[in-house]
Amino acid sequence: MFWCFLAVLGVGIGGLVYNAKKILPSAEVGRIDVLLSLEDAERKDIRRQIFGKTAVDPKHLVITRAAAVQLRKNLATPLIWMSVSPLVFIPQIFRGDGFIPWVMAVGVAVQLIGIMFIVRDFKRAGTFLDRTAEPDAPDTGR
Repeated sequence: MFWCFLAVLGVGIGGLVYNAKKILPSAEVGRIDVLLSLEDAERKDIRRQIFGKTAVDPKHLVITRAAAVQLRKNLATPLIWMSVSPLVFIPQIFRGDGFIPWVMAVGVAVQLIGIMFIVRDFKRAGTFLDRTAEPDAPDTGR
């Protein structure tokens, strides 16, 4: 139990440091959402471009890149906290017999599936930003 607590503490602190050093400098906090003034169909089209499901529209590349940066920033913080939460519930699985350990095991499985979807979207946004970067732009350090 003590080692699990240390693992949770280490992952939490490491995630906060990563968020402060890598994620926050790449996106300005406090800006309004780029997609706020768009219609639902336009938002869906931009997200499809970011996720690689449709071709990138060169006329709207600046807006699409800004949306990808904001999407990546918005996914970073939950990703950090969601990666810690299964470590909190895993010891409950091994604590005894009965119904509660099974519920905890199902909860951990659902959390891991959610983490996989967030990681997938986070990577897709990063791939889009790398793919659409200008050739003379400085390296972002991802």
